[in-house]
Amino acid sequence: MLLVVGGGGNGQSYFMDFLMKNNILINEFRDRDGLKHVHSLNHMNKVLQKPHNNKKVIKKIIFLYNHPYSAVMSHFRRNWQFAQMKKLGNPCQFKNRSEATFENFSNLVLKNNKDLFGLEYQFNNWIQAETNIPILFLDFNEINNKKEILNTFLKKKLDYSSFIVKERNSKNNEKDPLYSIYENLYQSMKNKINNSTRKNIVK
Repeated sequence: MLLVVGGGGNGQSYFMDFLMKNNILINEFRDRDGLKHVHSLNHMNKVLQKPHNNKKVIKKIIFLYNHPYSAVMSHFRRNWQFAQMKKLGNPCQFKNRSEATFENFSNLVLKNNKDLFGLEYQFNNWIQAETNIPILFLDFNEINNKKEILNTFLKKKLDYSSFIVKERNSKNNEKDPLYSIYENLYQSMKNKINNSTRKNIVK
């Protein structure tokens, strides 16, 4: 089985639906198996030990990411940020949904000058994961430019006719003080992927 994992809010559901239309066996689209946003390899192994997952064998992994600012804003826009933070380790240590307001979150991020949603925490766990399972780190925005890489990784020529990535206008985002913090994180993620020498990392 192919595990598609990521922080969410990044086109992950759309991408998973695309893979299912191409008859690729993946983890649960609606995260009923608890694997869609696992924050680490160890967490993945614990989830796989649960009775409803004990027959699943992960043979390959795609870590899907996007600009982390867009992902964070997507979660807050849908008002499920607290649930998602918990899946990603809850680095802010919010105790309940009422604490996980955008104002509280924004103030903490600006004070600490780093991501506190859990996206960086999850990414670092996976880029450093000690495993022989091949992991393709894939930027959602670059999928149409990396068709051959994806096809080779999956050993199948996929039908991309229904896959459309809409360009986002970031000019308004740049006015938000949070944006520069997440832009730096985005570039850092790309650099870590490009500079990785781990044998299991597919570029």
